[in-house]
Amino acid sequence: MDIGQLLSLGSFSKPLVRKPTSVAVDTRLLQPGAIFFALPGEKVDGHAFLEEAWAKGAVGAVINQDFTGSIPLSMPVMRVKNQLATLQKFGQLTVAANGAKVFALTGSIGKTTTKDFANTIVSIRHKVEATQSSHNSQIGLALTLINGLKGGEEWIIAEMGMTHAGDLKTLTAIAPPDIALVTHVCLVHSENFSSLEDIAKTKAEIFAGAKTCIYNADTAHAEVLAKIAGTRGKTFSMHDKNAFWSMCVQKDALIVREEEREVILPKPEFPAPHVYGNLLAAIAASRSMGVSWDDVCDAIPQLRLSERRLEQKSCRGILFINDSISACEPSMMAALDVLKETPGARKIAVLGAMKELGVFTEQCHKNVWNKACEVADSIYSLGQEWNCLIDVKKNKKNKYVLTSSLDELIAVLEKDLKEGDTVLLKGSRWANQLWKVVDHFSG
Repeated sequence: MDIGQLLSLGSFSKPLVRKPTSVAVDTRLLQPGAIFFALPGEKVDGHAFLEEAWAKGAVGAVINQDFTGSIPLSMPVMRVKNQLATLQKFGQLTVAANGAKVFALTGSIGKTTTKDFANTIVSIRHKVEATQSSHNSQIGLALTLINGLKGGEEWIIAEMGMTHAGDLKTLTAIAPPDIALVTHVCLVHSENFSSLEDIAKTKAEIFAGAKTCIYNADTAHAEVLAKIAGTRGKTFSMHDKNAFWSMCVQKDALIVREEEREVILPKPEFPAPHVYGNLLAAIAASRSMGVSWDDVCDAIPQLRLSERRLEQKSCRGILFINDSISACEPSMMAALDVLKETPGARKIAVLGAMKELGVFTEQCHKNVWNKACEVADSIYSLGQEWNCLIDVKKNKKNKYVLTSSLDELIAVLEKDLKEGDTVLLKGSRWANQLWKVVDHFSG
């Protein structure tokens, strides 16, 4: 971390006693040597944690210029008009000073898996820094790049998320992409949009300034992405051989077509067909970054899905399919297909609510529930968003249990689940925390 970049944005009230090594916005994750950014939040204000940050070894803090509360006596502070904007500008300066090229990707689903696969492939030959986990937000992108970039990187792989129009403009200002990719357009974080077409237009904000724009020809409103990408656009598709990149999944191999050339690659074993689409997107990105086909081939055996993505674990003779990292209608449907194909004496769907869908909430939950009825013997749901099914469920033969809290859900499952069951856990991550079901049965 280059403290000089931060000092160009303001000055500390007193000299720092030692060189900072990182930045932090959460005292639970703060490491000694960090600069603590006291960000405002919906529930808590970072200024309330200045004492804790100092006690844990922070070397200074960035605070609001109007803050009049308590500050540790010896703590150096930088007063700024907007702490988040300062963090983002710090991230922008860090990326610019690093000089690496940037591959940025966004999409309603598939971002993190595509990013992880691309990172594995490109790292075969190049020094790469990729954003960690799903740190793709207005805070997380700058934070992970400031802390992660060490110098000498050839490529930065930056996952970017959005909940409002304009979010991607802010993120691409931090890390301006040379290559940009959109994985999918569907109803995720849709509460601030009136249509799927509006979501597509907003996703395409990531194309601004990019020399190469890659997008999924199979997704909804691909024509919107095509129009905005223009002559910079290149497509990938699991169905259309006329796309720039396409893939045919065979029993023992992958046949990838790039323009007029076909390449045979080893086939990794993934738990669901849609993961191969993520791999194709990662291959398209990697090839655009100059990775050879030989390197792509060598990287494929190293590919791994990250934690809580269709992760299978047996506890007490019950097989859990833990896909509790995120949820939207398409990913719910895909996970239910995995449940359908996985052996088990009984198929159990444990479904958490899908969040931030706005006016689309009721229809999306009904669509998922109808699919679950075709696949599962019993359905357990968590969250008030499923209340729209109170009347509909009476007409179905499946056992259906609606729960209002995670503790209630675990108590019901403790009573109902039996050895030999196969249980899918799928729901929005922090709102549902369904991985705690596995933790409970593992204990």
